Amino acid sequence: MPKKIFYFTLIFLGALGIAASLNSALMSTGVGLGTVLPGAAGVVFIAYALVRLLRPGNIIRIKPLRIAVTTAVVLGIISFAAVEAVIVAAENTCAPDENANFVIVPGAGIFPDGRLTLTLKNRLDTAYDYLAAHEYAACFVSGGKGENEPYPESRAMKEYLVSRGVPASRIIEESASESTLQNMEFCSAIMDERFPGTDKSAVIVTSGFHVFRARLLARKCGIEASAIAAPTPWYLVINNYMREYVGVLHTSIFELS
Repeated sequence: MPKKIFYFTLIFLGALGIAASLNSALMSTGVGLGTVLPGAAGVVFIAYALVRLLRPGNIIRIKPLRIAVTTAVVLGIISFAAVEAVIVAAENTCAPDENANFVIVPGAGIFPDGRLTLTLKNRLDTAYDYLAAHEYAACFVSGGKGENEPYPESRAMKEYLVSRGVPASRIIEESASESTLQNMEFCSAIMDERFPGTDKSAVIVTSGFHVFRARLLARKCGIEASAIAAPTPWYLVINNYMREYVGVLHTSIFELS
């Protein structure tokens, strides 16, 4: 009976993952890794559970191969849990530098008609609150033009902040980046060019799941980074945290060397 409960739990989690992928495909600007991952994991969970329920016994008959696969799965689960723990800890312990010279808002997608995604709107609204309380800080809006976007994200971001009352003179567009690393590299280069000799202290305003990696890459680029976590839309939590696991692994292996 406990095994059956476990397998039915896997089926439920699998269905949840598939639903998350379908919802993300409907609500997001395009299909990416974050859209696909929950559904792919869900299919695997359901398939495994059904096989175990309908055909008891070892699925893999060759013992050395079974041990290897089991070991890989266990290590993957441990790795996922450890990285997610770091992501959540960074999100819940971040605090902004009250004397930072800059604010950096990484892009998070716009729709083909130029509307902000809710993820990006949440980031900008959170940044607005900091900018309103710290009128000396300059704000970088950082994001290039995606495949399904009518113009660079930075343009839409600037227009939104200006519509909320932030002076255009305080907002600096970085409109060429296509990744978090480029967000930070290009913003750092603009700081060096336009603000020579100024302390590169910055508050990164980004979604909670993104705080850890964004700060890591900012520091690699010479930015003294603190952060504020903007809320993540509830219907994208599964997608974003699963995708961020892959993002942290990619950053650790390829971008920090």
